[in-house]
Amino acid sequence: MRADTACRTALSYGDASGRDTRSGDETVGDNEEAGDAIRHNEHADGTLRNTRPADSPAQNTRHADGTVRNNEHTDSTLRNTRPANSPAQNTRHADGTVRNNEHTDSTLRNTRPANSPAQNTRHADSPAQNTRHADGTVRNNEHTDSTLRNTRPADSPAQNTRHADGTVRNNEHADGTVQNTRQRVDASPDLSAWALITAPVHPSLREAHPDTALWGELRVDPGLAGLDVGRARPIRVEIGCRDVEGLWRVPVEDITPSALAWHPRLPLVAGLAMRGRHAHPWIADYRAHTVVVHDRVRAATSLTGLGGAGQPPLVWCGSGLVVLTPATPPPAPADAGGEPSRAAVTCEANGPGWLAFPQGVRELSALAAVRVTELHPDGDAPRVLTGPLLVRGLDPAPGDGHLLVTHLDEEVSHSQQLRWAASVVEAGPSGRDACARPVPPGSRWAIGAPAVLAWPDDTDDDTDSGRRILMCHAADHAAGDTSSVPVSVPLPVPAHSPAREWWPLWHDGAPWVLGMQDSGPYLSSPRHTVPLPAPAGLRLGHPSPAEDPAAGFLLDCRDGEDRYGIAALNPGGPGRPGGPGRPELTITRAADRDIPAAVRAVRAFGGRSGQGLAVESATQHYAGQRAAALPHQSRRTTALTLLDDGETTARGPLLLWLRAQEPGTGGEATPCPGAGPVAHLDLLPRWPADATVGFLHSQITGAVREALDTLAEHRPGLLGRGVVVGGHSFGASLALHAMAHVPRLAGAIVHSGCYNRTLTPGGFQYERRSYWQAPEVYHAFSALLFAHRLDRPVLIVHGTQDTNPATTPEQAVGLYRGIVAAGGHARLVLLPGEGHNFQYAESHQTLAHEHRRWLDRCARTPERV
Repeated sequence: MRADTACRTALSYGDASGRDTRSGDETVGDNEEAGDAIRHNEHADGTLRNTRPADSPAQNTRHADGTVRNNEHTDSTLRNTRPANSPAQNTRHADGTVRNNEHTDSTLRNTRPANSPAQNTRHADSPAQNTRHADGTVRNNEHTDSTLRNTRPADSPAQNTRHADGTVRNNEHADGTVQNTRQRVDASPDLSAWALITAPVHPSLREAHPDTALWGELRVDPGLAGLDVGRARPIRVEIGCRDVEGLWRVPVEDITPSALAWHPRLPLVAGLAMRGRHAHPWIADYRAHTVVVHDRVRAATSLTGLGGAGQPPLVWCGSGLVVLTPATPPPAPADAGGEPSRAAVTCEANGPGWLAFPQGVRELSALAAVRVTELHPDGDAPRVLTGPLLVRGLDPAPGDGHLLVTHLDEEVSHSQQLRWAASVVEAGPSGRDACARPVPPGSRWAIGAPAVLAWPDDTDDDTDSGRRILMCHAADHAAGDTSSVPVSVPLPVPAHSPAREWWPLWHDGAPWVLGMQDSGPYLSSPRHTVPLPAPAGLRLGHPSPAEDPAAGFLLDCRDGEDRYGIAALNPGGPGRPGGPGRPELTITRAADRDIPAAVRAVRAFGGRSGQGLAVESATQHYAGQRAAALPHQSRRTTALTLLDDGETTARGPLLLWLRAQEPGTGGEATPCPGAGPVAHLDLLPRWPADATVGFLHSQITGAVREALDTLAEHRPGLLGRGVVVGGHSFGASLALHAMAHVPRLAGAIVHSGCYNRTLTPGGFQYERRSYWQAPEVYHAFSALLFAHRLDRPVLIVHGTQDTNPATTPEQAVGLYRGIVAAGGHARLVLLPGEGHNFQYAESHQTLAHEHRRWLDRCARTPERV
């Protein structure tokens, strides 16, 4: 799906006659008086004479190089002229704007002839301006309405400009595509409406709260009273409807990157927007094209960011919008504010085991505790539904006013172990005395019922413990009605074929459970469990009710060739085609071959608009990837991919980026596209419980050597300027281990690594033995201990807020000092505000510059290779 109303730059065309312009589009002709303004006289001999009134102290001066400098008068205007042999010149107007002039003739105009490739224009709705610089580049300018004012002609192959600092600015093209941004789709449940969300690939440091706090490995934004989601704010959000042509752009600035909340029946959608450092809810009617921002209601996100990108921090429930609002911090302990404790701190423990000192929940509550609050679109005062909670998810019951709230169990949680509890609250007019009533952990709503709860039973001590699902109405459970016995649905015995996933269903007044086993899908009722008649290799997704309740449920499905489709499930019942106990599973739509390869999520829906698949896919890709097989390596453990051969970028050293992962699982791309040839080497080492250093060493160095040989054979000359090895996290450990033993490598670039494994003696990555059981393995992957072998340049990059206990910033500093102490050459780059994975646009710009600089430093002449 693509926006069909992309922003375009308005072009202004004029005739060949030149005019000097002033603000307000008032023109001053040749030899024409304009109050006290300078009179311009262009003479027959091509020279330019300036005159000025006696009361004007300023004067235009014609210089030896043929240029005419600007003259600023007492009325703040600039009177600009230009001889025929002078390059184009900018004119400053009374409103402070600067307009571009780039014509080949001797006229000064703020328009563009049809034969001019330049495309800069100035729009009346924004004072911002595009400028053409002396080096011929054009820098994009984002205006106050968030649009980009740069386009490219249809015959131009590209318009992104790479600047001297190595950065590439965003550019909106005439065909509606946007460079350096990504798009995602957020669809309403019945697919009758959707939002096309365009956002930069990386967020900016300017969006980060300066007082962001760390709790364990979580980054908490005090302005949001919740987690920093690490995604860029959208440039624009455009909403489309299936029966309406075109897209409507939501006129709200600084929308947060959280998921949107779609009303189940009305044409309403809601989200959050930033005002300063605080978030506020907004509600848009996408058919009437109206929007209301509730500036008096401060919203929060709490821990909803842990639920994945699809977990919105606000939902529609009953007749209102449920939002999270910051709670008052819990009261301080009684001794707070007095004299600091001078008592000794004592610890005692018995081993074996690795000790940790986690943070308590009180600190997190002070930052991210919220109250669940109901907000009515008609303007009624917000109504608080719960006390302070650390909320992870909000799940409204289908067609009912009950809300299932998943929140932190503060009694048993700490920063290294989060345990979750669940509560049900009733919203709407019937919930005037609302309060959160606990329900069993892991509860979820049965699909196809108004408000039936389902949860796994883990109270029995039998071998089948946890192998049945209990269901009852939410009102009965919340009221503590012991006379209402939950319905029990058994699941397959774990020893036979454990269930990987399960979904509670309610069909024809009876409970069912749909599950997936290794052997295929199954359907359970209170009486028995039967396998579903599914084609071999078919995988089923999340079920949704069909438009006709008697028809059962719709599911997205995927066959053995990874093609997507829609399946219909009829559990069967009295008078149904399948009959009692004879479920039917049919493919109602052929597998869709048009779905993008990089799929994030797929969901099948049925509604007023019919059946369909909602697909969210990644838009980033590399053009011209070439995969190569390594003859002596297993395809399951090793894969080599050439991402950029340097033909269209730069012919510098090859960057061989090692990724400690199974081939074909995606993963982080190297953060320096365009610097030269780049290849990924995915390496999943075979690491048995009794692995020796020699066994591991031969895998790593053997894969690297064979990758270099393969690249040299298939692309002669590709390695002519050398090879720099690199990696992130454990990939950094693999890269340094390889460089220490492969002389053909000219240098290394490592990110967020652990360089002294003796500081993690309880195990690391694939190693489960302690340091004292296998010290030689720990030493082999501790770059600090073989720093004397790192005799080629090493670039070390680390985030200052890396909270991974194995990869603290001190690890990078220690390696930097060790390499220098051993006589080597190293450069240390610490990225402010970054964690284990780098997310900010400014950091990626720094990385691009540092990578290019380091690759140039490591470049070898062909004679030396």
